[in-house]
Amino acid sequence: MTSTTPPEPRTPAAPGGGRPSPSGTRGRSLPAVCAVVLLLGTQVGEATATAAVATRLRLGHMDDYAPWGQRRQERAEAVAEADVRKSTSEVWLL
Repeated sequence: MTSTTPPEPRTPAAPGGGRPSPSGTRGRSLPAVCAVVLLLGTQVGEATATAAVATRLRLGHMDDYAPWGQRRQERAEAVAEADVRKSTSEVWLL
């Protein structure tokens, strides 16, 4: 009498063919990757749009300043001269 061993049970094929992955998540990884890419793309697009609007508003507000006249030029020169004197006097204090 011959003894026969029972055949090994077959594992079901994974979606898309091939061997099943050890964790069995091959079919669930594609939607997760798509969701992450969509989320990152949306955030980058929103950040770009926000920066563009902020830049446009900032450039629009630059026209609101008064022109640089003689009085402002004299004041800027006086402040610059005072800064130079202060920085040189601080060197002697060290």
